[in-house]
Amino acid sequence: MPNVLIRDVDTDTYTSFKAKAAQEGLKLGEAITKAMKDWMEKNRPFSEKDKQRQLNLLTYRKLKETLLKEYNGMWVLIGRGEFLISSDTLDPILSKIKALNLEGEHCFVFQVGKEVKKRAFGFGRRVQ
Repeated sequence: MPNVLIRDVDTDTYTSFKAKAAQEGLKLGEAITKAMKDWMEKNRPFSEKDKQRQLNLLTYRKLKETLLKEYNGMWVLIGRGEFLISSDTLDPILSKIKALNLEGEHCFVFQVGKEVKKRAFGFGRRVQ
């Protein structure tokens, strides 16, 4: 392993970090390595599926109140950043996924007002 000199580290941050590492029973180098790995994982570039998920989540958040008022109890499909369909049953939702060729893309499928449980359907993705 390389020996590394790190310049311009804030003294208070370094002191607190070193104390926390000792408290956790880690050598300083182990703690710094863990912190660097955590930081890189947190700041990794978004994959295309991550971007789709964020777009769908943004759409859901914008529509949440309207969904509860107008679609309570109904099944809803949000995909490609859009509200795509609602239905009293799940079958039309699944048909729409196939018709729009959404298999493999991130989508939200859920029953409005019901507790969310993650489920997997035959085309290999979780459906909420």
